[in-house]
Amino acid sequence: MSKILLTSLAVAVALMGALTLFVLMGGDVEADGGTQDFVGSGTGTSEVVNPEECDETGRCRLEMEGEFDAGEMDAGTVKFIAHDDWSGVTGQHGSCSTPAEGQTSFTWETAEGDGLVMTQTLGFVCPSESGDTWLWKRVLRIVEGTGKFDGATGSVYISGTRMVETGEETWTFDGSIVYPIESSKRDGCFRAYFIGDLIVIPPRDQPPPVSPSLSFWLCGDDLSLQGPNPREGYEIFNPRE
Repeated sequence: MSKILLTSLAVAVALMGALTLFVLMGGDVEADGGTQDFVGSGTGTSEVVNPEECDETGRCRLEMEGEFDAGEMDAGTVKFIAHDDWSGVTGQHGSCSTPAEGQTSFTWETAEGDGLVMTQTLGFVCPSESGDTWLWKRVLRIVEGTGKFDGATGSVYISGTRMVETGEETWTFDGSIVYPIESSKRDGCFRAYFIGDLIVIPPRDQPPPVSPSLSFWLCGDDLSLQGPNPREGYEIFNPRE
């Protein structure tokens, strides 16, 4: 039997008592690592959170949140904080902003809690001819992955529009994710949940439990799942027993 690898909070769980966990599941990544396309589209709303500074200096900070569908890679929530310098923009079509000082970050998280953190390496925003719409393009670098994206890197090209009056955003992603070979050899991870003193591990085709007190990842290599108290498809463990 292979050694069980517990991540972050799961390590503390194992120290509280004997925890019998074996995992059998196919990974989402090819055996030799490789790449996976990251493409999709979404909609959301954004807000200029420093309107006075934005009007006075042209240095604008936008915060946006919306829903994003990446097809086979799952749907989820996109958030970003963008810093743009509009001080040199005339308001005419073809006059564009430049990135302002400050970290411009994007995050994407699936409903299961897997996610990517991206930072901007290049970006600009241009007003439309009417001035009613901002047209923007950004190049992002993946700097962190969590869950099934652990260890992932890559780059993403994102383009979109913002309706000035409403803050409505639409955008598309087009890029690729590169998985490290060592991560791809892992058969997979289970999303685990604390409910009181119990650890609940739902299979992939089951929804997560309602209102868990804590969620974390249990990961392992070349393992199978067996629980002492299976209940309606869920595996339930008491680490103190």
